[in-house]
Amino acid sequence: MLLYKKARYPFSSFLIDIVQFSFLTFLFSSLFAYLSYRFVNRTLKPVQENLSDMQDFIHNAGHELKTPISIIRGNLQIMQAEKKFDSKLVKQ
Repeated sequence: MLLYKKARYPFSSFLIDIVQFSFLTFLFSSLFAYLSYRFVNRTLKPVQENLSDMQDFIHNAGHELKTPISIIRGNLQIMQAEKKFDSKLVKQ
């Protein structure tokens, strides 16, 4: 009873197959890495833009809030200097 047949596979063909397999593996791995890099960058671009917009908003809002706070602080200093106020209101 014959369970297997002895294969005639020369060593040079074996080496050629290994080189071809290695080349194809490198080629497809490089292609996959490049496509993944491009996809991730394209996906994260709106997130980066939103973070930039949020930082601009926070900067602008902080700048816009400084003016009224400075005016209130200045008015309180004037009220304290003139002593024409209720001291309970100024301390709050």
